[in-house]
Amino acid sequence: MIAGILLATVAAIQGPGDAAATPPPDSGAYQLTSYSLSVSPDGRWVAYGRSSLASPTTSTLWVRDLEGGMLREVATNDYAVPWLGPRPVWSPDGRMLAYYGVANGVLLLRVWDREAMRHLPVPPIAVSTAAFQAYQSPWWTSQGAVVLSIADSGQPKLLWEEQESDPSLARLRAELVGQRPAPSGVTVLASSALAPSLATMFAVGEEPAARTGGLVADAREVVALDVRTGATQVLARGADFTTLQVGEREGSAVAGVRDSMDALSLYVLPLPGAPPPPPTAGQVVSTTPAAGVPVDASGVPLRLLAAHIPTGQFQNFTLSPSGRFVAYMPRGSGDVVVVEIATGATRNVTASIPERTVESMDPEAARLSARFDLPAYRGKFGNGVWDAPAWTADEEALLVARIVPQRSVTVRQRVELWRVARSGASADRLVADTTWSLVDWAPCQERPLAPCVVGPQGAVLARLRTLRPGYGTDSTAYARIDPASGTVQVGRWTRTAIRGGELVAARTTGAMIGLEENAERPPELWHVPPASPTATAAVGRALGTVNPGPLRAPGVIRLLSWTSSNGDSLFALLRLPPGSADGEQVPVIMDVYPGRSGRGGALRYDGGVSRLDPLRSRGGFALLTPDLPVQFGSGAVCADFARYAVEALDAAIATGRVDPARAGVSGLSYGGYAVNCIVTHTTRFQAAMSEVGPSHVTSARALGGRGVTNVTGVWPWEMPDRMVVESPVYRLDRVATPLLLVAGKHDLGYALQSYEMYFGLLALNKPVALLAYDNAGHGDYERFPDFWPRVLAWFGTYLEYPAALRATGVEDR
Repeated sequence: MIAGILLATVAAIQGPGDAAATPPPDSGAYQLTSYSLSVSPDGRWVAYGRSSLASPTTSTLWVRDLEGGMLREVATNDYAVPWLGPRPVWSPDGRMLAYYGVANGVLLLRVWDREAMRHLPVPPIAVSTAAFQAYQSPWWTSQGAVVLSIADSGQPKLLWEEQESDPSLARLRAELVGQRPAPSGVTVLASSALAPSLATMFAVGEEPAARTGGLVADAREVVALDVRTGATQVLARGADFTTLQVGEREGSAVAGVRDSMDALSLYVLPLPGAPPPPPTAGQVVSTTPAAGVPVDASGVPLRLLAAHIPTGQFQNFTLSPSGRFVAYMPRGSGDVVVVEIATGATRNVTASIPERTVESMDPEAARLSARFDLPAYRGKFGNGVWDAPAWTADEEALLVARIVPQRSVTVRQRVELWRVARSGASADRLVADTTWSLVDWAPCQERPLAPCVVGPQGAVLARLRTLRPGYGTDSTAYARIDPASGTVQVGRWTRTAIRGGELVAARTTGAMIGLEENAERPPELWHVPPASPTATAAVGRALGTVNPGPLRAPGVIRLLSWTSSNGDSLFALLRLPPGSADGEQVPVIMDVYPGRSGRGGALRYDGGVSRLDPLRSRGGFALLTPDLPVQFGSGAVCADFARYAVEALDAAIATGRVDPARAGVSGLSYGGYAVNCIVTHTTRFQAAMSEVGPSHVTSARALGGRGVTNVTGVWPWEMPDRMVVESPVYRLDRVATPLLLVAGKHDLGYALQSYEMYFGLLALNKPVALLAYDNAGHGDYERFPDFWPRVLAWFGTYLEYPAALRATGVEDR
């Protein structure tokens, strides 16, 4: 019995409580901070952030001289959640480093002078956290004197206030919980179906008319900082700016503006000192722009290039090197559209290309295509939600990726590289050898998250995988691809596991920096110099930066495999606690999330240590991460979560190292939904924790929750019975597992889902507790000192494990 912490039913806790606040120990291993890797154009300087596995939200930004070996610490910042980062970007001459730092919980633009080894004394510019979440970075103009960023035009927002990528819904949540006042004290929502006479009264103007059921987006600013003088200038304001791109030569820039229906519009952005671009033929310049239409510093609307591009995300357009053209890819179609900036002329350069699904999707692939582990890549080109075409150096063509869907979920999908003529006359696969598959394509640091070409010939720098039968037998090459012939020149071979996306290129020299790791070796940066025409052996060197010293042994890690009841080949990763003896049976906690997490962690150091690792390293529990390849929209998602979880638990029990009578389950977000489903469909688990998990897929749609459209695939009025089947709240009478619910109050929609679970179980007098934190968003609870002691106490009590109770500082009495 634990006095003062856990009861059979516990009311909401508003903040850090009276539980012991001992932090989990540092495992000694570090990881690369998300979105922190950047290399200077000449390839000499690399910037990166590293975070302790025990404190993943706190990142230290470092700069390394690749020639002299000098290592400098720039700054340490707490980004509140582990998937954010500093977004460092080097100036064109490699002297300045612009990045996002944190002061008093607010994101600020900072500039570090490499030669002086100090930060410039520039005025604070509060960066928009919503745009930051959308992977926006600072942008330098081509001369390196001015850096641009997207800033909040009103009161700066704290990092935890807008963790969701949709700023309109974040604003609505903030208004509802009183964290931000509504304009004029009233929140106004309206659809474009209103009578025209009511449009102005209910904030439905020209631009928001396409935002059916939407909310007028936050008004942000594009701010220019002159690093020579410290002067700032607002270039544009009045819209939800989400991304910027600046041409390699002065005078051209494009800004992306999003509406609340996730459509993107592109506008010409004036640069400091440049004359405003003339309007295109037929464009009407209004002196009273509609809400959501961006204006320049003098109040003149920016010139529109493309309106309401369906994206679902932001970074899918690319400015050509000369700044004459911009290319983008509408989501769904996979087409490549080119706009000439001077005239506004638009051309779909892939109009004559057939869609890939017509020729490549067989019935078996179509049957599996909606699952998390085998998404359907519809349309013509693209390989994910961050698609962007890349211009060749001569601007005569664009390079794009194209998926070839595979029938088996255990065989890697092939990704091809194609060359599409700007004229629309041709489209050809660039690499003829079909045993090569594109893993990731290096962006250049001054074009964050958009792929680029390097050197005078405009070569593609990428990592390519050779496709071979079986899992784990493939090799990966750091390669240079000729943009005209498709010839592949290998710079380095590796069998080490790599993480897609963590690869950058030096635009001038063609050097590459990539992250590698395997089960025995922790994450490490590798430097691959420009490939030599005569190179035949592996080249490159480990930088010894992320984890430079010796580390403790990772412990026992086992990859389990079995055949599911529906014929799937499934995997789970079992990580045993340090010091567990051979033959000892320990309690286990399953970490759940839809997808192929079990197999994916097998090539990661220490199994790709999850955020739940304090339960293992400090509490002595085993951790089990299984495959859960549920098919959203099948009508059996909840039941499938439980079936896959029970099969994974049985596989772990079969090892003889897991106690079948002491099993827990935990998950965050969609993983929290999985936990809610599991405990309402099986009694195999003796304790559970659900963090911000949806519980009622109909009410989850309130405040922007995605439960209906993703999980069920239909609206409530289309199939009401499916809403009940996929909603755990309708099966609470079957719950026998003690359930700990955790939520952040600012994450209002999902927090209310946790409250719905809590009050239902309370009415049934089931063992349930709810932690609802003030000033918390979607999954950032580790920063509260009472979180881990309460979690350890919960599982330690119900899984009857005194070692975990001792770790909390609370004795079992």
